[in-house]
Amino acid sequence: MADAPRRSPCAGVGPALVGEQWAEWQPRTRASATEALASFITIAVEQSAKTPEGLRVYLYTALAPGSLCGPIHECRFRPVGPGRQPKGEGNTVNRRRKVAAIVAVGVMLAGGGIAAALWSANGSGSGQAKALSAQALTVTAATGAADLYPGFTAGDVFFTITNTNPYPVTFTSMTAGAVTSSNPGGCPSSNVTVANATGLSLAAAANSTSGTQSIVDVVTMAAGAPDACQGATFTISLTLSGSQS
Repeated sequence: MADAPRRSPCAGVGPALVGEQWAEWQPRTRASATEALASFITIAVEQSAKTPEGLRVYLYTALAPGSLCGPIHECRFRPVGPGRQPKGEGNTVNRRRKVAAIVAVGVMLAGGGIAAALWSANGSGSGQAKALSAQALTVTAATGAADLYPGFTAGDVFFTITNTNPYPVTFTSMTAGAVTSSNPGGCPSSNVTVANATGLSLAAAANSTSGTQSIVDVVTMAAGAPDACQGATFTISLTLSGSQS
């Protein structure tokens, strides 16, 4: 025995809808029924959609008397000349079956994810944000003008600043530390002293190394500095203080 034809899950919905509306649809010409179904299927898919002309052509053919439809994918249609109208009870029954199949297609389109009117959704819960850790800036000695001599009290200190943070920093004060001489035997570091400084404005751009910067008038060379201090360089430990700018 041949298996009974499988029916779409929407097959029961289509006939029910058509059955409810059929009385209001009578009497209908094929053109009138085509227009009504084309509008119905389009609205089922998307409320504001316009009926494509291809759908009207398909429906006009499907409603033709003599078209043979089982499951929708097995439909075979006979060509029918323009203006030909279905007659007789048999054609009315066939047309009802065809209409039901077509409506079922419209219902499947509307429920199958093609419609533009999608359901809304909400979500709730928590997220997380995390602050970065500030990185210490690096101060590196740089070569500057040679200005020290015995008894001079207004020497300058030269350096560059490397800032690896993603934000700029401005330093406003400097605290001097240990001094190292390039000739400790002939010109000990004790021949030089460095004063602290405030009221500075030393800028360090984000993620960059500055050009040579200086703090002026903070280095003093002793009045009794020996000849061996000529040409000597002095490396000074510096601590700069400031904040993000």
